[in-house]
Amino acid sequence: MADIEDATLQVRYDNSSQPTWNRLVLCSGAPYLSALLITVVLSQFAQYLWPTTAIFKGQNAAVVIDFVGFGIAVLLWWFYRPSDSWPPEFAWLIGAWGALWAITIGLSVFHSDLFNLTAILVLPILAMIWFKKPSLPAIFTAGDLFAVSLIAIAVASQLLDLVDIKDLHYEGWNRWPLLIDVIGPIGRWEGPFGNVNYAGPVGVFLLIYGLLRPSWRRAIFAVSGVVIILASNSRSAVLACAVGIAVLIAVTPRLGHLRTPTWLRIAAPAAVAVAFTGYVVAIDPTLNLRTPVWETFLSQWLTSPITGVGTTGIQAAIEDGSLQAWANHGHSLAIDPLTRYGLIGFLAVVVVIVATGVIAIKAARAGFAAPVVLLATFVAGGISDNLVDWRYLGIQAVTILLAGVLGSLWLVQERSGLPSRMR
Repeated sequence: MADIEDATLQVRYDNSSQPTWNRLVLCSGAPYLSALLITVVLSQFAQYLWPTTAIFKGQNAAVVIDFVGFGIAVLLWWFYRPSDSWPPEFAWLIGAWGALWAITIGLSVFHSDLFNLTAILVLPILAMIWFKKPSLPAIFTAGDLFAVSLIAIAVASQLLDLVDIKDLHYEGWNRWPLLIDVIGPIGRWEGPFGNVNYAGPVGVFLLIYGLLRPSWRRAIFAVSGVVIILASNSRSAVLACAVGIAVLIAVTPRLGHLRTPTWLRIAAPAAVAVAFTGYVVAIDPTLNLRTPVWETFLSQWLTSPITGVGTTGIQAAIEDGSLQAWANHGHSLAIDPLTRYGLIGFLAVVVVIVATGVIAIKAARAGFAAPVVLLATFVAGGISDNLVDWRYLGIQAVTILLAGVLGSLWLVQERSGLPSRMR
């Protein structure tokens, strides 16, 4: 398998002989990026522990942690001295993401939808990344710490439940035969992530990202991801996982030291497509009641096709009985923004995904599979669940952000004329 760690050997930054401060803060960008990504995880954990407790100026711990972590990241960013700039493709991506944020915030105000103060941090974060391009190893470091942080809060939530400090919430019953046979009846685990359908994709990210990493990181991240996927019993997560692995096989010429046969590179995605189609046709034609929700959301969208109905409109549909209480979002990466923000918001989301896709595909053609694998996993996870609120930088959005950043950095490296070991 082509490890993204191999790419660190090709970067132009050789800081091994410099003092620690210069190497870590001035030359890599890893500290400020790590602070941003770890803050996302710590904020989620604070939301799990103290969801409604105000601790400062009426704001809960999650909001306070977001602003404190952002402040630390800004300080580290200020000292960082990048040595080059982004490729043109990344300018389009950052611009598209900034426009998407402005549209979703503007339409939220238009619809009188509520949002918290941390929404205002997205634009500065995008600007920080744009104005000071990190090194490629910095992204790996930040991604690894993000993954470790996810595992840490998952373990911490389990330990807190064990000592009766904070009880975990379980949703329904786990249906994996092996788990039931070995452990007995257990609930679907949501951990500190708020819902089993948010916990499952966290497991998918850890598994797929782990497969892209070398040595101990591969083992720890991938095993942790498998455990979370099994414990959450999220079918959307299983689909995303299958798609991610299939795409990894399809775009990777070599798995370890062995060349990937052409038939396997074709058969892997084909098998996932056939299995998914068969599952829908023979077992679950409503995708666990998703299709009725989609029909109602689309009928709501038709009442305001340009600007959507907003969260207030969706809530009104719940109150009048058109939607069940659990269907407070569209359970689809496409249908939810279409209904909530109309064609304007939907097209803005499409542009961000397409801009990321252009970068990821170019990187894949240049021998770097990781971005397109991460993007495919993200999109597959959105087939039957809406995992991202584009007004914020949440845990699930980090996957597509990493895809765009990693791909852009690889393009910079390729265009600089450096050799690649990953062809």
